[in-house]
Amino acid sequence: MSPGLTLPIETIEAVIKFLDPRDDYRTIVSCSLLCRTFLPVCRTLLWRDLVIAKGNDSRVSVEVARLFEILKRSPEVRLYVRSVDFGFGPGRYSVGYVVEFCALFPALRSLTFRTLHEGALSNILTLIDSIPTLKELRLHDIYMGGEPADPIHPDVFIDAYPTLNQITKLTSLNATARSRNQPLLRVFSISKCYDIESTWLRKTIATLEGSRHASSLRSFGIEAATLTHRRNYLDLDTLPRVPSFAPHLTHIVFTLNQFVGIHHCIDIASSRTYVRRFCSDLRKCGALRSLHLHFDCTFAYSMHAYFQRLGRFAFARPAPPVLREEPRYLLDRLAGVLSTPGSPPCPDLEHLSFVFFNPIDWLSECGAAFARLVQACLDVDDAGPELGARRRYPRFASLEIRFMISRIIQPDQLVALEEARVQFVQDKEKILMPMLAPFEQEGIAVDVVLE
Repeated sequence: MSPGLTLPIETIEAVIKFLDPRDDYRTIVSCSLLCRTFLPVCRTLLWRDLVIAKGNDSRVSVEVARLFEILKRSPEVRLYVRSVDFGFGPGRYSVGYVVEFCALFPALRSLTFRTLHEGALSNILTLIDSIPTLKELRLHDIYMGGEPADPIHPDVFIDAYPTLNQITKLTSLNATARSRNQPLLRVFSISKCYDIESTWLRKTIATLEGSRHASSLRSFGIEAATLTHRRNYLDLDTLPRVPSFAPHLTHIVFTLNQFVGIHHCIDIASSRTYVRRFCSDLRKCGALRSLHLHFDCTFAYSMHAYFQRLGRFAFARPAPPVLREEPRYLLDRLAGVLSTPGSPPCPDLEHLSFVFFNPIDWLSECGAAFARLVQACLDVDDAGPELGARRRYPRFASLEIRFMISRIIQPDQLVALEEARVQFVQDKEKILMPMLAPFEQEGIAVDVVLE
């Protein structure tokens, strides 16, 4: 290369942006120190996602205090922060400090809380209107029961509050409420929640439906396995449903559970009614592009395995025939909705994803259901003499199927887990892929994964 040859700064920045801060942190730091011209693009990568890890109060206090000192010395880095990920959720006393903390970052778009007690939900929802630029709110690992603890102790922020106050004055920032003309929330999700009371989820959806953010939401997700109920019977009216703002949603994540009655009997009738109701509600999702369905049979399967005590390992224990038919029932009902005569209910559908919490051989009888799903997604309609025949879902391009075997087999059964992985490879090629071949023949990307 000639000594006089130089590259445009835009080209160098484009190369640097290929680096991932999670894997190439030291490389990005080195680039930022190499040349002042590289500093803005490096700061964009280093400060884009801010993570405050979970730990004891003293450890978190040290991290927050150290961060405040950096912001005090270099307040301009605030402008690069787009998302904040707390390893804990705000409690009853610290929500005000969290709001002021987030107000330091004028370009903040995404907020994530982890290990959150359901009692703090009211505080979480107030954050939506307290952070003017917030567009995405994600809640992970929600737990119930016991006293609603305060996962972020006030001292975590109080100890460093003088520094926070100095930064606030220095940057002329204040935590102000979201005005009517400012952007509204577009993404809301609840994920990795287990043993969640169904009425709590239903109440959360109702709160969103009654807010002014309902019309702006475009992505909505509930990944809450093993719904519980506090009555002697299962009341389907207390279970979460497709929200009323579904016509505006382009992305939906939803969990359908197999329910167990009070006498540890598998409630097939209620489970199928819930599936039918969900599939029927999909007809109003006219803007939907991506649908992710979690079909959770974990509790029902575990209860059956516990009482039957057959086989050496959990994944090898046979399930009753009626339980093995439930994945087929879901696929069949979904295909029925997508093949509704007339205009397709979700004309812009691009991606389907299924996450099954059951062994892969439960899908061995799903050949006819997959065939019907293929016909529903890839069938053609006569659009008239000018347009001719075209697919009912012309944008449909990918199908993903995941099996969460790790949730069925206990963590201490490592041998069983390895045997399940070997069995999965065999069953995938023998059972599942032949049923999915019509999708691949039509150019649809098919991905089958074990987790």
